[in-house]
Amino acid sequence: MANTVQFSVDDTSPAVAYSPFADTFTFPDLSAGWNPYFVGTGFLTNPGQTGNGLSQHITSRNNASVSISWHGTSIQLFGNTTSQATFALTLDGASVQPNQNQTNSTLNLLASLDGLPNTNHSLTLTAHTPEVQDPPDSSLLVFDKAVITTPAPTESVLSAPHPWHILISPSLIFSEHPLDDKDVEFLGQWIPIPSSGQPSLLESQSQGDSAQTTFSGTSSRLAPRLLVFSTCTNHSSPSANQTLQLL
Repeated sequence: MANTVQFSVDDTSPAVAYSPFADTFTFPDLSAGWNPYFVGTGFLTNPGQTGNGLSQHITSRNNASVSISWHGTSIQLFGNTTSQATFALTLDGASVQPNQNQTNSTLNLLASLDGLPNTNHSLTLTAHTPEVQDPPDSSLLVFDKAVITTPAPTESVLSAPHPWHILISPSLIFSEHPLDDKDVEFLGQWIPIPSSGQPSLLESQSQGDSAQTTFSGTSSRLAPRLLVFSTCTNHSSPSANQTLQLL
């Protein structure tokens, strides 16, 4: 069995497209379109408001849809429906049925499609809800995230200048870029750890010490070097600057 890579695409990702829109940007109107919901703060009611906690997109509008384009062999959509809400799936322009066995056995799994050709795909999830709902907004389609599976990069990809990238669509690519110590601001009593032939490491055992960096991208991780994931359109336009602080 070939090695594969599996990763999540959150409902707030720029790789996800909503119709008729992703947010009303005022008091939430689920019957008009999609609205973001955060577990910690609920619906957002003002432009510029920041949500806290896990996010979802919710709608009660009939024929509202969410679409994602990616490159790989399988995809799972997570979320749920309430009351009389159902949905339809379109894969690469054709109507499809999900893997019902996985859907029934996995919590909050809306749909699962696997065994697909390893190429570019486009999937659309369309809500089917009653035009009249009593009470209002009682039939909901909730989208949480997509989980994509794609074959692991080949040796030629791993030896490229940017050694790790997973293609989601022809114009959207996630690249992983290690950051050097000089790109990180260390505050406190950080001590270099001697190493031979390895990247330099710093250690702190003092409460309150911190490390901070600013980057253009969508996420970061420690492994133990600091790595930044950036999302670029047409491989050239970085996302807005972000600040990461370790305390």
